[in-house]
Amino acid sequence: DGYGFRIVRLNTNVTLDATFACTNLFKGLNVVLLPQPGGCILLGRNGCGYYDSTNYTLFRLKPDGQVDAGYDSGLELCSAFSLVRQTNGQIVVGGVLRRRGASNSVPLLRLNQDLTWDETFHPDAFAWASDSVQPAYVCPLVLQHDGKFVAGGWFFEVGGYWRRHIVRFTAEGHVDGCFDPGLGLGASDYPAP
Repeated sequence: DGYGFRIVRLNTNVTLDATFACTNLFKGLNVVLLPQPGGCILLGRNGCGYYDSTNYTLFRLKPDGQVDAGYDSGLELCSAFSLVRQTNGQIVVGGVLRRRGASNSVPLLRLNQDLTWDETFHPDAFAWASDSVQPAYVCPLVLQHDGKFVAGGWFFEVGGYWRRHIVRFTAEGHVDGCFDPGLGLGASDYPAP
């Protein structure tokens, strides 16, 4: 369609940082950024990738702003809405996420410190309204000081608990039964993104 977006970085005095030259033209919307050790940046996106690439959704930018072509997240065309670094350095990714070869999307995945997928991370299952064709997804993620994290998004039950649009997890992705939001947030016809 001819439209695309580039990422810029500002100095502390709000002038453009000339050393950060992100010349990659991204399609779609950039949703979330997470600085990495060593000056790299993890970039989560809604859907598309960048021009002349077959990589989608999750990217690593080098310290100078260029896309690290050596990093392939292994995700299909999907959306990453949130990134949270846990105290052990692992990163919880929230969105509508589909790994290559997977049969369905999931709301949560976790990256190891080296940005490979954590195959041991199996969060409690999400469910949505029985008449909905929209898959469950997570938008915001907030890490608490005790290692638990709160997720908001489009879902009605998680791990067998009624948790309409908000839930708190243990660090390993299991529902914290002590956090009870009652009826939850929003109306039952909460709009999809």
